Amino acid sequence: MLTADLRQADQQARWPVLTAMPQAARVRAVFAFPMLTGSLVAGSPTDSVAVGVLVLCPVGPRTLSPAEQRRAQLFADAALILLLGLVTHDGGGGAVVPFDALTLTAHIHQASGVVAVQLGCSPDQALLRLRAYAFAGNEPLSQVADRVLAHTLRFSRDRPA
Repeated sequence: MLTADLRQADQQARWPVLTAMPQAARVRAVFAFPMLTGSLVAGSPTDSVAVGVLVLCPVGPRTLSPAEQRRAQLFADAALILLLGLVTHDGGGGAVVPFDALTLTAHIHQASGVVAVQLGCSPDQALLRLRAYAFAGNEPLSQVADRVLAHTLRFSRDRPA
């Protein structure tokens, strides 16, 4: 969502609650960039899962150039990588981000499908459960997916995995 000036009549009509609150805080523009996991490189947004949103709120009206929009999306991607704990350290004080840090592999999609059947939920919800389990156990998501596919880890509606 890119809204250059919240005081414009068309924006106030479109976003009445949104425009009232930021104006009280002297915000004049709002730019929201999705934090997505998955592969948009392939051009299929169905391969991605929205985890959150990076929201920028300038105090003055303004637009973002295409370059600024790309840069803001890169910041959203970087924030997600940090939030998911995908940054490792190289031992020399440098940070390392895996090239495919936000890409969901085929076996993770397959494991999400298995968990969705086990829990009777959507694949997106199943992926969130897989991620939560991996995070709670400090285990890589790919290893959790491997365990699900090997039938050594089962999710249940009655109890957490």
